[in-house]
Amino acid sequence: MATLLFAGIGSAIGASVGGTFLGVSAAVIGRAVGATIGRAIDSRLTGGLSPIYREGQRLENLDVLTSQEGAPLMDINGRAAIAGEVIWAAKLKETANVTTTSTTVGSGKNKQTQTTSTTNYSYSASFAISLGEGVLAQYGRVWANGKLIDLSTMVSQGRVRFYTGDEAQMPDPLIDAIEGGAPAYRGTAYIVFEDLPLDEFGNRVPQIKVEVFGKSGEMETLVKGVNIIPGSTEFGYEPTVVRKLTYAGDDSIFDDADVISEKADNAARNSSVSDWQISMDQLDAIMPEADTASLVVAWFGTDLRAGLCEIEPRVELRDKQTDVPWNVSGLNRQTANLVSTAPNGRPAFGSAPNDASVIAAIQNLRARGKRVVLYPFIMMDITEAQALPHPSFSGTQGAYPWRGRIEPRNGLPVADEIADFMGSVTAGHYSDTQGYTGPNERKYRRFILDLAWLARQAGGVDAFLIGTELRGLTMASDTPGVYPFVDALKSLAAEVRQILPGSKISYAADWSEYHSHQTGGDLRFHLDPLWSDANIDFVGIDNYLPLADWRPGIAHADLDNERGHTSPYNLDYLKGNIEGGEYWDWFYLTEEDRTNQVRTPITDGAYGEPWVYRQKAIRDWHANAHHDRVGGVREASATDWVPGSKPIWFTELGCPAVDSGANRPNVFFAANSS
Repeated sequence: MATLLFAGIGSAIGASVGGTFLGVSAAVIGRAVGATIGRAIDSRLTGGLSPIYREGQRLENLDVLTSQEGAPLMDINGRAAIAGEVIWAAKLKETANVTTTSTTVGSGKNKQTQTTSTTNYSYSASFAISLGEGVLAQYGRVWANGKLIDLSTMVSQGRVRFYTGDEAQMPDPLIDAIEGGAPAYRGTAYIVFEDLPLDEFGNRVPQIKVEVFGKSGEMETLVKGVNIIPGSTEFGYEPTVVRKLTYAGDDSIFDDADVISEKADNAARNSSVSDWQISMDQLDAIMPEADTASLVVAWFGTDLRAGLCEIEPRVELRDKQTDVPWNVSGLNRQTANLVSTAPNGRPAFGSAPNDASVIAAIQNLRARGKRVVLYPFIMMDITEAQALPHPSFSGTQGAYPWRGRIEPRNGLPVADEIADFMGSVTAGHYSDTQGYTGPNERKYRRFILDLAWLARQAGGVDAFLIGTELRGLTMASDTPGVYPFVDALKSLAAEVRQILPGSKISYAADWSEYHSHQTGGDLRFHLDPLWSDANIDFVGIDNYLPLADWRPGIAHADLDNERGHTSPYNLDYLKGNIEGGEYWDWFYLTEEDRTNQVRTPITDGAYGEPWVYRQKAIRDWHANAHHDRVGGVREASATDWVPGSKPIWFTELGCPAVDSGANRPNVFFAANSS
């Protein structure tokens, strides 16, 4: 104690004298002299060595520079990274961190204890940064001095606070407490950092850049539902953080003692907040009216030949270790097949979503107040190197094809091919007490019923799809007017109804499939037996109908200066093509005609029902009785479809975000896919 006391006295005396000697201030000299005297006294009093006190570097000025007044606010549309202005800052907060060590010196009667106390200082900053003119929906990633930083700990402790800039926001409590009153900055979006550690920034407030989401037009509030993808993701749908583990050694059995490192597997931005939670929070903020979420869950198809096609969960990596095990439909990393390797040497897909993650995602969406649609999805994991024969036996199957190209093998009975594709699993093979007790097969019914069972375990879903875009199967027929896969879907819908009695059930037809099947001069409403079935609650359509036919230059058919159609982004032009243009007024007979814009009108001179041949005539298709045309002749009796009997849901809707994407929204630009 004498050391501290005399050091303080010496410092005070030196400071009163003032000046320097050989560049050292009188205060420092006084402190050193006083400490020396004090240590001598301590030594006499304690009979041991005097304690040693050390002090680390310390800032002399705790003020923070703020930005100048009058700086303009950004007007933000869409997503942007903003380096805003510091609009408030407190003095830096200094924290003294004392560490004490003891060392034994000498031996026998001369053994003494030497105590060393070291004081290091750490600093943190509290400040607010303007981000733009409100209202902004949400903030995303944050960079400090150009480096992406993990703020998850601060966020979880409430030390990062985002204000959208609306006219009702209240003052920040920290600013209010320090200043004794604070503005609410209404109309200004800003972010507050409370006690941001500065050690990795040289004890200076870093340059902050924040990703923000502003409103872009009116679309955000018009969107009523979203499809959640990628569909193939091990733990991407898991609301809690899953950690990837690295173990010591190469033993086949590990325990916690073997873990040498771990990192978040499904938390790319903040290590303690899952990607799912961040994404869903952004969805809630940016699209507040999106009250329906379709959760896309993918398994993998192995062959376009229906009778030989397996539908199975696959895994991306065999030797990966996580604190939550990957399990799908009774398979684990060692028993599931691997996804194929793409030409770039990486896995072509992610894994099928972990069963427990699917259950947790459904429950999380429902807790957020959303209607949930469970959306089974087939990814065709076929490589060009496999050179599998095409179902037509003409050539080989292309790489990573569309599931709509699965079809029966040419020359084989369609009903037999469909039976092999479907498999034999039924709802009776699932039990609340025993789980799955059916055959060890990987066929279509197992895929669909497994996911229905997950939905049941999650407490149910609002709607469930029994398939999507299997055009090559629904239109397959040996006997005119007989479609075995349509009958199989009806049977499957009844099985799903047993598992999910409270859910709406349907099939998501491709836009080219929902309406009718035209071949050889015949037109049949081939899906009507399904649409009219008692277990089907709505008509599902994946709507990728074209909304434009725009070409480069000025010499093309859709340019119309008089009507103001001078751009593919003209709203009246696009709206006019919802019930107009291609697949309404005309169609292209060949690809050559498409290239040259040679259009064939859609007419029905015989019966005055041109909607029968219009894929875009969804409204008319829904409101009218359906009469097949055989050889162009209208059948006297209608199908079982009751006009207007069931609602239509667009289970998918959109177009690729590329130049002229609205011309052919159904064409997806995937580098690896044929």
